[in-house]
Parts: sequence; C-alpha cells; structure tokens
Amino acid sequence: MAYQLPRLGNHYRCILDHGVDTMYTSNYSFHPDRVMFSETDEKKTTASWFILEKISDNKTRLTLELYLRKDLLSPILFRLTKKKKVEAAYLRSLDNLEVFIRDASGKLRMN
Repeated sequence: MAYQLPRLGNHYRCILDHGVDTMYTSNYSFHPDRVMFSETDEKKTTASWFILEKISDNKTRLTLELYLRKDLLSPILFRLTKKKKVEAAYLRSLDNLEVFIRDASGKLRMN
C-alpha cells in the first residue's frame, strides 16, 4: 500500500460546518524520520502544518499546528468564535485517523 503527499499547489475543497473552504498544499519537507507539510486556505487567513516524526519502528508522533493571519482582530475573533469548533473538528479527524490506521495495519499484516 503506497500513499503520496499532495503536490504543492494542489487545490481542493473542504466541506465544513460553516460552508466550503478552498485549500491548497503550500509547503512540504521530507526526511526519512520527519515529514512536514502544510495547507493554506485560499484567502490566506490560516495555515495548518502537519508534522510526522518517527519515534520507533512502530510509533510516529503527529503534531498539528494552526497559524492565523497576523492582524489585530484575527486572534481575538478566532478565540471567541472558532477555537472550540476547530478543536472539535481536529479531534474528530484524529479519531477517524485512528480507525484508518487500525484498518490499514490489519490489511498490511494480511498481505
């Protein structure tokens, strides 16, 4: 089973509770023990970084970082209106990732 990171500049739509956002892959770095990639919304108001670091042969650490546009109102508005929703969405995604990894690892063992 082979997986590839999206190429830089690939655009895709994310269907969210508040509507649809267009995102694009904006950066990546690959090393044998560390993979980093980011996606940015089309309006360039947020950027998400995903960092995967090899801990051992069977363990990988995933770090998620969310960056907001640096202006006076963005951090305040985010904390007041979006922070809890974004946290909940990331937690749902991590739960889904856990199921995916469990399923994928079972399939790999069967092959």
